[in-house]
Amino acid sequence: MAAVTPVPSVPLAMDTDVFSDLTRGVAATRDFIQQHLANTGNFPSITSITIFERLIGIEAELRKRKITTEQAEQFRGGILQIAATYRILDFNAEAASIVAQIMVSLGENKSNKLWYDIMIVATAMAHKHGVATRNKKHMELIADNLPPEYDPLPLAIWKR
Repeated sequence: MAAVTPVPSVPLAMDTDVFSDLTRGVAATRDFIQQHLANTGNFPSITSITIFERLIGIEAELRKRKITTEQAEQFRGGILQIAATYRILDFNAEAASIVAQIMVSLGENKSNKLWYDIMIVATAMAHKHGVATRNKKHMELIADNLPPEYDPLPLAIWKR
């Protein structure tokens, strides 16, 4: 079955693309979040892996000297400030088990390219959440390789 459009009451976790749009103030993302709040009574969650991926991006930009130390500090602070207002889904032992099964199913080559997304999906599934994303192709590939007890993945495509 793989991925399905979630029913409006399913809690969602934002993947990194959606969270990045939120931190950049993209109006369409704010609208999607408000709609999710209206449907579920809660804001979407953020996985700890999503925050990790955003922070790694900042460190990589700093190391390549594409941003200054001051900019990196400002970006880090903004990410952590926004994240503090949302529920954070921690990567736990159940998520680790899901990741292991998906990675073996996908094979080493695909797993190496998708490991952040795999960890985000596994964290969301371990917490009984779907995923809000702009990256339908990657998420559907991961969903096609979920362990049977976690199939299907509730997947909301939030394109701007």
